[in-house]
Amino acid sequence: IGIGSLSVGGTGKTPTTDFLARALVAHGYRVGVVSSGYRKKSSGSILVSDGHRILCDVYAAGDEAFLLAKTFVADSLGIAVSSGMDRRLAIELLESNGDLDFILLDDSFQYRQIHKTFEILVQDAYEGTSLNWLLPIGRLRDLKARSATANALIIHKSDLHEKINIAWAEDLPVTRASFQAMELKQFVVEQIAELRILEKKKLVVFSGLGHPKAWDHTIIKLARLYKCTIIANIHFRDHHWYSEIDLKSIFSLMRDDYTLLMTEKDAVKIMPEWIPKRFYSNVFVLKSKMTMDDVVLDRILKTL
Repeated sequence: IGIGSLSVGGTGKTPTTDFLARALVAHGYRVGVVSSGYRKKSSGSILVSDGHRILCDVYAAGDEAFLLAKTFVADSLGIAVSSGMDRRLAIELLESNGDLDFILLDDSFQYRQIHKTFEILVQDAYEGTSLNWLLPIGRLRDLKARSATANALIIHKSDLHEKINIAWAEDLPVTRASFQAMELKQFVVEQIAELRILEKKKLVVFSGLGHPKAWDHTIIKLARLYKCTIIANIHFRDHHWYSEIDLKSIFSLMRDDYTLLMTEKDAVKIMPEWIPKRFYSNVFVLKSKMTMDDVVLDRILKTL
């Protein structure tokens, strides 16, 4: 099963991969995931997890592959993850690890060397008119006419923004997906906390996302709900590899009564030793949950 996009990063491909992998496991299927490993620091394809253990670090895996593997292992789902631009080799690594019913290929719409039984396009409602133009003017990295080869279209964050024009996909079944902030996880001790602990806090926020508008919207919404003050909202490029210098710069904005928030994708690239001890209890990861109706999953199962 291919999960991809007509446009560049931040459309919701990896969260969709995570959602479908979990849904298929819940239906009793054996599932493996192949990530592109975009901007990973190792060459070739690598088995990131055998479904029970993490087999490499985030630098070798890539941030998205490592995040998927880490959460799958933590939730005891038995989903193996491989990473690499050579998807055929990455698939072979999964198959040599054990029998599978489904392999999900994250970010694979432009990878045409493999026949996919089912192809899913994922687009972000915030992209709007940027889908009218190819790179470098717009965000498109593929022709809209190629959407005819897909089996379904998922529009992410349509609950926040409705302006995306999908007339080019009029023949595709369309499903709308959304994200909801669920809880916080204290970064150092990994203890779960309720969102209400943000009440009247002063927030320093940072992220490295391909299309951060929805993240910014979520932060503003939380700030309004819990009467927070946003001191700073810092954006890094997508897949940014953080350094201790980056963290020192971020913590230079912090005070003892401030709270630091980051995404799960960014958290896997932050080393605990980079966190000053005085701020151990002030640093949190915002955990979100994707929701979507069963249209795409039902079509996958019926296709087979």
